[in-house]
Amino acid sequence: MPKDRRPRRPNSRQKPAKVGNDRHWPERLELTIQDVASDGRGVARLESGQVCFISGVWRDEVVLADVQRNAKIAQGTVVEILSAHPERVDPPCQYHGTDNQSCGGCPWQFMAYGEQLEQKRVRVAQAVHKLGITQENIGSVVKSPVAAPEVLGYRNRAQLKTDGARLGYVAQGTRQLVDIESCPVLTTECQKQLGALREQLPNNKWRPNRRDDWTTLDIDDQRKEVLVDERQPFRQGNDAQNAVMRNWLSSQLAGLPKDATAVELFAGSGN
Repeated sequence: MPKDRRPRRPNSRQKPAKVGNDRHWPERLELTIQDVASDGRGVARLESGQVCFISGVWRDEVVLADVQRNAKIAQGTVVEILSAHPERVDPPCQYHGTDNQSCGGCPWQFMAYGEQLEQKRVRVAQAVHKLGITQENIGSVVKSPVAAPEVLGYRNRAQLKTDGARLGYVAQGTRQLVDIESCPVLTTECQKQLGALREQLPNNKWRPNRRDDWTTLDIDDQRKEVLVDERQPFRQGNDAQNAVMRNWLSSQLAGLPKDATAVELFAGSGN
């Protein structure tokens, strides 16, 4: 005869079931985006005053988000955009997104280019204000950014990552490799190099060692050979914009005395 089975006594040390307002579990909240951080994520504040970072949103948008809190910061995932910014657009890249299956580059592709430029101006103005420039004088100090002639097809180099079977970029905030077949921001020559590399897959020579998640492949539209696990020297990534900077610098230097002192503030070895 089997022994009588008595019901188990509840374990007093057992963790309680998760509830919606427990900070260790996601909460679904309606939030207004107040700013955009330097890494492209939107910034909102919870009722407690805690800062919450959310990808794929813009200033003044109202969103429904699942928020995960910890002792330092909170992070949210968009469930629904309740009030979209009027300058929101469809991203031109099929790999754009906010999950771990989406490319982590170009985080602002869902906004019109003019609005992206304005956000860059705002961020510079915020930085200048912290240096002591008054709000009244910021307008005379911080000018609007110079728009690039092309918003796609300009990138003259890239660092790709591969595990020998896949080739692409990394999803934002993860170590997840996103396999891509094309990249709309690359120049025509770089697109060709990307295609040529994909034709070599699978490639056991590109399998990473045990310490790394991937092998890096650096391409450049002025260099035919691919650099494998080797950093390439610095070069401005947009030739057209680099020409604007060089011309501006020449015009500023032209009016100075020949014995004047100039300070080079990390413009890059490419120039």
